[in-house]
Amino acid sequence: GSRPPGWLRSKRASTNRNSRRRAQPLAIRSSGALPLAAAIAAVFLLKLIVMLQLKDHVLTQPDAGLDTTAYVGLAERVLGGDAGLGPGLYFLSPLYIYFLSILLGAWHSFAFVRFVQIVLGTVAVACVFVTADEWFGRRAAWIAAALATLTGVFSFYESLILQTALDPFFTAAALAFLTLGLTRERRRWYALAGLTFGVHVCNRPNV
Repeated sequence: GSRPPGWLRSKRASTNRNSRRRAQPLAIRSSGALPLAAAIAAVFLLKLIVMLQLKDHVLTQPDAGLDTTAYVGLAERVLGGDAGLGPGLYFLSPLYIYFLSILLGAWHSFAFVRFVQIVLGTVAVACVFVTADEWFGRRAAWIAAALATLTGVFSFYESLILQTALDPFFTAAALAFLTLGLTRERRRWYALAGLTFGVHVCNRPNV
C-alpha cells in the first residue's frame, strides 16, 4: 500500500510520543537524575552566595523605603491581628503581604524570608528545565536552565523584600504545569496550572 502523507505520519509519531509520556511518570522516564540534582544544588548555592553578598545592601533592608517598607508595615499589621487590612483597597500585592507575614510569624528574620525566596527561585529554574525538556528535549532543557540561572536580575530580586521576588517562581511553575497538561493530557496538570496562574494574579499590585 501507499505510505500515509507526511502530516499524518508526524501526527501519529506525536501521538505515540505523548502516549509514552503519559504512561511513564516523570521520575521514571527522566535520565541523569544525579547530574540534574547536582545542577539544582549548584543553582541554589549560587543564589545563596548572591543573597549573602547583598545582605548589607541598602536595597535589601526592611527600611529601604517605598514598597519594601510598606510591605513590612502591612505584614506587621497582619501579625498584630489586623488580618483584613481594612478598610480600603489593597494598594500593594495582597499575596506578598500574607506571604511575608507568614514567614515573619514563623521566624522573625528577613534573612529567613530571603532564604525562602531563593529556594523558590531554585525551584523556578527546575521548572524551566522541565518545560524545555518536554517541548524540545534534554539539550534545550540544560541550556534553558543555564540561561535562567545566569539571569542576574532573578537572583537580585530574590534578595529583596518585594513581590517581584516571587514572579519567576509562579511564572515558571504555571508554564511547567501547563506544559505537562498539554503533553500528557492529564486534568490535574491543567488544574495546577490554572491554580498557579490564579495565585500569581494575587501577587500583582492593585488587584
